[in-house]
Amino acid sequence: MTQSNNIIAFNQSMRLQNVTDNVDADVVLNRATGKMIDVLIIGTTPDGLQYIDYSNSDAKNIVWLLECAKASVMAQVFYGDDDDE
Repeated sequence: MTQSNNIIAFNQSMRLQNVTDNVDADVVLNRATGKMIDVLIIGTTPDGLQYIDYSNSDAKNIVWLLECAKASVMAQVFYGDDDDE
């Protein structure tokens, strides 16, 4: 297998909810109910502790979800919302 066979194309169609608005965590979780086949939840408890939960315990999948989320946030920060496409 060549290295190029290991590359997975990043889906640029990912969209974030409006990251400039603060929304109650329960609202965000309810908004996603029934729409996901795989989920990674990262948050902060009222006590200030980190909370992480996931539906798929495969470490590769968790890292993939983290990197996709990071790329989406960075794209929106640097390039803004491009919903006009």
